[in-house]
Amino acid sequence: MIQLGPGFFSFFKKSNTNKVKFIRYVLVGGSSALLDFFVFLVLFKLFLWLFPSAISSIIPIVNIAGILSGFTWGFWLQKTWTFQSKGQTHIQFFYTLLLLLFNILITSWAIAPLAMLFNDQIVLAKIIMQIVIMLWNYFIYNYFIFKDAGGCQ
Repeated sequence: MIQLGPGFFSFFKKSNTNKVKFIRYVLVGGSSALLDFFVFLVLFKLFLWLFPSAISSIIPIVNIAGILSGFTWGFWLQKTWTFQSKGQTHIQFFYTLLLLLFNILITSWAIAPLAMLFNDQIVLAKIIMQIVIMLWNYFIYNYFIFKDAGGCQ
């Protein structure tokens, strides 16, 4: 099991700015994740109904659709409201898109085995992957993509 040392939590003791930024990140990310999850679930049920024998082919397709919907909603809100970044949008968008592609590859690969680990609970596997991505994305956004807003100085 992963253990977080005392240095991990000192990030939030540095200033109220970090706390506010993280709360905003969670709100925007949470709404993006809900949209992602809703699109994933609706499309999964629809495709499963249309193509009941193609479950292994359905998961990556509906996962990508969900992630893209959450990404579209979240990028501008993260840039303008959460991190209040004035950096070059096209460069930040490019790096965020690369991160998105990485997230898509990892989640599309991991959801099916995770679901099997949890007795074919696809919804639980999707939620676990969303939590993992939420945590690593925050640090990547804060310290690399939107660093001009005070994440890495």
